[in-house]
Amino acid sequence: MKTQIILIALISIGIYIYLNSIINEKFEILPEDRYLDNPIKDSLVKSSNTLDLINPVKPININNVYQATVKKFADEDIDNDKKYNEKELIQKKEIDDLKNKINSMMDDNIIVIPENTVKKINSIKSLQNSQPLNINQLENRKYMVNMNGKCLRTNALNRTSVKSCNQDDPSQYFELNIILDKETYKNNIGNNPILDTSSFKYPFSILKSVANGNCLTNKDSILSTRPCVPDISQQWENSNDPIICTYQSV
Repeated sequence: MKTQIILIALISIGIYIYLNSIINEKFEILPEDRYLDNPIKDSLVKSSNTLDLINPVKPININNVYQATVKKFADEDIDNDKKYNEKELIQKKEIDDLKNKINSMMDDNIIVIPENTVKKINSIKSLQNSQPLNINQLENRKYMVNMNGKCLRTNALNRTSVKSCNQDDPSQYFELNIILDKETYKNNIGNNPILDTSSFKYPFSILKSVANGNCLTNKDSILSTRPCVPDISQQWENSNDPIICTYQSV
């Protein structure tokens, strides 16, 4: 009986030793590096090292920022100045070209009347003998010639008379044309040649009858409408002031 107990004990010890050796071999604790001994481990280590080198808050160099800002605005100013100068040169050239065109079209005798100095014409004066006449401008831009409280009237047959002023009567209408130069004069008197231009003092006006197209003429202080010719008897000086004295005969 005793022998059997000893035998069982020996067998139990042998089984324990065998099982313990298997367990120790199967569950042996390995060094930490052996679990990461692969490409994944290398990638993780590299990424970790890279993150350690990154500084999330970098110091700002205020002087560099200031210099960069100044340079940016300076470059923009230079660019804007360049564009402005280019535009100015183009506009100056266009103005110079326009002036040259105007000068090429102008005669030496042209007198330019500034627009802001133009006033309503209330009277005219003959350049032949300085005899004055009151005129009245209508809303239709026609004129009526006043005499002794009445108005000058003409008809298609070139007969001239004075009648009571009637703004609705076209036979009392005249067109006033301001003559600034020889070319304008030629355009207003038809094909008549202008010979004695030295005695003409521009500007002056001519008045054309709407009824027959003839020019108001002062010949020996007698008024009439006659075909337009380059003659001082048909030339009038404009005035903004009304006058009192008028012609006594027609």
